[in-house]
Amino acid sequence: MIALPQERSNFSRFLQGIKMKKYWLIPLMILAGSPYANSCGGQFDPASGTCRIIGPDGKMILYNSAPPQSGYSGGYSSDDYSNVPSQPIPFYAAIAVNRNTGDWGWSTGTLAESSAIEDAKNNCEKVGNGPCEAAATQLNGCLAMASSRGKNGSWSYFFSNSGTCGSVEKEALSSCRASKAKNCKIEISQLDSEYQYLVEPLLRN
Repeated sequence: MIALPQERSNFSRFLQGIKMKKYWLIPLMILAGSPYANSCGGQFDPASGTCRIIGPDGKMILYNSAPPQSGYSGGYSSDDYSNVPSQPIPFYAAIAVNRNTGDWGWSTGTLAESSAIEDAKNNCEKVGNGPCEAAATQLNGCLAMASSRGKNGSWSYFFSNSGTCGSVEKEALSSCRASKAKNCKIEISQLDSEYQYLVEPLLRN
């Protein structure tokens, strides 16, 4: 078959169109294979979630895209580590009491609740009046204890519960008075769970 001049011209333009499309498809293919494929290389429209770029032929190309990002989204970038929330070190305070004798002991600055309880019980039992029991613990905060002695000689103890330093003594007294107990008083002033009472005096010497 012999192609007419007009048909040959149309066919040439068709081939040229394929070549032009091939050239602007290459960067799109590279973009799709990169780790930043979900970023927009042109104008991003957040309302529609599309990216607009202008092709070599001057026509606008639209394709779906995630919002532009400054880096790989798989984790924190080097600039973001300052914003990573830090985890506080767990420090415990504990109080142990002997309700029959009125003896008590406390502990602060330990990293485990069980260690704080054991230390408080040991401090309570140093006087040699019998075993003591754990009465209260506090994680990363402050703790206080109020007491009241009944007519039969037994002791009642009341504790703060918010852990907010500066208000725990008031809380303990309020708890005691709310129970209608008589002669309420602060027995153990504010304890800060972070105070390492076994270590800090040694550091000061």
